[in-house]
Amino acid sequence: MVEDGLFERFPCDAVYGLHNMPGLDTNEMAVVAGPQLASSDSWRVTFRGTGTHGAKPHLGRDPITAAATFLASLQTIVGRVIDPLQPAVVSACSVQAGNPQALNVIPDIVEIGGTARAYSPEVRDQLETEIGRLAEWHGSDVQESPPIMV
Repeated sequence: MVEDGLFERFPCDAVYGLHNMPGLDTNEMAVVAGPQLASSDSWRVTFRGTGTHGAKPHLGRDPITAAATFLASLQTIVGRVIDPLQPAVVSACSVQAGNPQALNVIPDIVEIGGTARAYSPEVRDQLETEIGRLAEWHGSDVQESPPIMV
């Protein structure tokens, strides 16, 4: 809209973004100088293994173990890679694997998805790179998921 001439057609002195904030009364508005909310990017990773019977794990390739080590390693990104003075969050919010009716079967696939948030484009890029690096290191098939994450 800006590139199509919005402000030439409708000149203005300031632009404000509004976001619903649960917890505030309907007649209240919170205002801060500078950024108030971080970027919000989604990521999705798929671990593919070879399913087998739970009593014979040596005959398969267990994607659950790989996914579990990935999930544990994920928390090192903010704690050990990102500058501690830069706000960042990485959260795994969805894990799909196996059949809850077949608790003796190691599945072929584990799918994990989540969110990553930052205030600066540089940290946002770092989060994307590091999530992808960890996923590949732990043996996943990295899949792109809008808007920018792997």
